[in-house]
Amino acid sequence: MTTLLLAYTLLACAGGDLPADDTAPADTDTDADTDADTDADTDTDTDTDTDTDTDTDTDADTEGLLQIVGSGVEGDGAYAGTEDIVFLGDEGYGEELCRVTLTFASTEARTDCADCAWAYTLEVTDAVAVTTTDACAAVGLEDPSVAIGTTRAYGFNPEYFGHAAVLFTYVDAAWQVAGYASFDDATRTLSYDLEVGFFPY
Repeated sequence: MTTLLLAYTLLACAGGDLPADDTAPADTDTDADTDADTDADTDTDTDTDTDTDTDTDTDADTEGLLQIVGSGVEGDGAYAGTEDIVFLGDEGYGEELCRVTLTFASTEARTDCADCAWAYTLEVTDAVAVTTTDACAAVGLEDPSVAIGTTRAYGFNPEYFGHAAVLFTYVDAAWQVAGYASFDDATRTLSYDLEVGFFPY
């Protein structure tokens, strides 16, 4: 995310105790000081602060949040499910800019995830664009069909380190925790909601 640091420096001039002077030259000095201070301070501060801050803030703050929301059913040595890849404007608080729904089917059970209760290699069998705007290109979702036929691997641990249910994914030749997940033992349904990160659009 873009972080904006605003620094304000206040300069103050404090005069010492000066003896009173009631002569005419004192009036002349007063007029000169008043005119110089008022004109210089007003013009410089107003123009610099207003123009610089407004332009910079508007351009830098346009980022969206990319999320992955999925669910599936595991049982009898197989897994099948769907996953929505969602891009939300205004850092996750704005409108839905892009949504693609992927459909998965397992191609094999995995036995190489030591921390997983179960794990599978999954193939994308379908990819559908649900919400489309120009912002889809910012996160590589302008053509969902390219995902069809690709594979990935997911695993699940119901008590990672004894207390947390997590989803594992196989990345860079190693199993890694992707985020928190939940699993309904009665229906054998896995659910997960992951935040990928922020991207400009």
